[in-house]
Amino acid sequence: MNTSKPDEETPVIYHYRFDLHTEHVLDFEIELHPQTLAFTRQAGGLDPIPIEEGLFPCVDCPIKDSGLRACPVIENISPYLHSFRGMASYDKVRVTIESRDRFVSHKEASLQQAISSMIGIIMVTSGCPDLDKLRPMVRLHLPMASVNETMYRAVSTYLFAQYMRSVRGLDPDWNLDGLIAIYKRIEQINRDLSDWMRLDSKDDTSTNAIIILDIFAKMLPRSVEQQFGQFEELFAPYLD
Repeated sequence: MNTSKPDEETPVIYHYRFDLHTEHVLDFEIELHPQTLAFTRQAGGLDPIPIEEGLFPCVDCPIKDSGLRACPVIENISPYLHSFRGMASYDKVRVTIESRDRFVSHKEASLQQAISSMIGIIMVTSGCPDLDKLRPMVRLHLPMASVNETMYRAVSTYLFAQYMRSVRGLDPDWNLDGLIAIYKRIEQINRDLSDWMRLDSKDDTSTNAIIILDIFAKMLPRSVEQQFGQFEELFAPYLD
């Protein structure tokens, strides 16, 4: 008898729909493994884009010599980004995001913002060891999140991970030093990916989508270090 819960067997799917206000609609599905949240390459029915063998653009890439054909992040995001070739990054778009937990609709956003929200999921589920640290946040994905929302979710996720370490007898990091290090490394990754995209792409849409992610990576350490006090009053009941 199969006693598994349905959620443990059903893939996690995020459905992004881009309405470009020109009777042009693009639909994408991002399918993830139900337990590991690993990206499924064949999800969405997009044709793969040829990627140069041996392409690993990031400095100090930890999987460059692992036997993989090329960077899995680039291989996975390229078919999605290719769908937006020739479009302006500042074009306005209505984007809707549907998952088994919620339906989110943004009436007007820039194309680069909407793409950034979508490829952020793919990047952290593609198997890059550095980006893997953000993968738990994908299960409770918050589309088009603000800097404060992202900071709160990132800190909460990191502290939950430290609690899990502590109950397993591992040394926890309650000072968030590791979180700041994670985001500084991600800042370098975003920079390397955007440099590669500038050489590979003829428009700025894909590059700007990565730059938006890079803005979050830059601002989060500063927010943790300088602005964390803004939440202190909200947590007053815990501080008595």
